[in-house]
Formats: sequence, C-alpha cells, structure tokens
Amino acid sequence: RSWPGAANEKDRRGMTPVYHALQYQASSDVILALLRSWPGAANEKDRRGMTPVYHALQYQASSDVILALLSIWPDAAKEKDHRGMTPFYHALRYQPSSDVILALLRSWPGAAKEKYEDCMTPVHLACQYRASSDVVLALLGSWPDAAKEKDHRGMTPFYHALRYQPSSDVILA
Repeated sequence: RSWPGAANEKDRRGMTPVYHALQYQASSDVILALLRSWPGAANEKDRRGMTPVYHALQYQASSDVILALLSIWPDAAKEKDHRGMTPFYHALRYQPSSDVILALLRSWPGAAKEKYEDCMTPVHLACQYRASSDVVLALLGSWPDAAKEKDHRGMTPFYHALRYQPSSDVILA
C-alpha cells in the first residue's frame, strides 16, 4: 500500500498500469490485483481505440485475466479498434482457449455476423486459424447462414476449413 491510487494513474501516452502489465506479460495475479484496485481500467481505451481485452488477447494473457476483463465490462466484446476489428477477431487470430472465444460470443452473440477484411466472417476466420470444433459449431449455431457466406475470393468457410486443414470435427461440422 505504498502507492495509493497508483493503479488509477496514466502515463503521458495515456496508458494505464493494466496496459503495461499486459504488455510486459505480468503474472495473472498482478493483473487481477490491478483490476481489483481499479476496475474502471477495464473500460480505458488506448489511442488506437483498443481496450484491455484487445491487449490481453494480443499479449496472450491467461483465460482468467480475459474472463475477468469481460466480467467487469461485458460490452467490451462489442468495441471496435481503429481498424474496425472486434475482440472476437483478435481472439480468433491469437488463438486463446475456446472458453475465452465462447465467453466473447456469449457477451455479444452478434459477433458471429461481423464481417472483417476481405469479407471474411468469424466462421471463415475460425477455420483459417484452426479454432476448435466447439468454436465453429457455436458460431454456426449463432448464425447458420454463415456457412454460405463467401469471402472476397468467393470461398465459403468450408473451403477455408479444407485449405487450413483443421481437425476432421471441423470439416464434418
């Protein structure tokens, strides 16, 4: 308790201690302690519009940290960064555990219908980044017509599944 209020301070670039802890891959205990000290840090965006959830995904924080951030601010799942990408996109890209991806989907079921670069849906991305069959099935459960959506090359998620060789469970989904 030597530095009361230090968890609430920002550096000259507007970054909070939570951002720095995520960036430097501090232990889950440290990050969770910072969040307990200042839960509002979960809502703070950086200059690029990225929330701590983005940074937690990018720097591959533990599931506990990501789930804690989402429990503090469930709507973080809907926040888009400066490129129009949601945390769901980053979760698929950085391949966190299925429980994190499914928690994001529960926080915002509409994430299944987002389209990203090259007209790719989350199902396309899940197949490209070799997500588990649980994730692919959950996405298709949220939006069954996603299986018919085509990317900018005219490819459906099924073709991405074949191309990136995920498990047979995904191909058969």
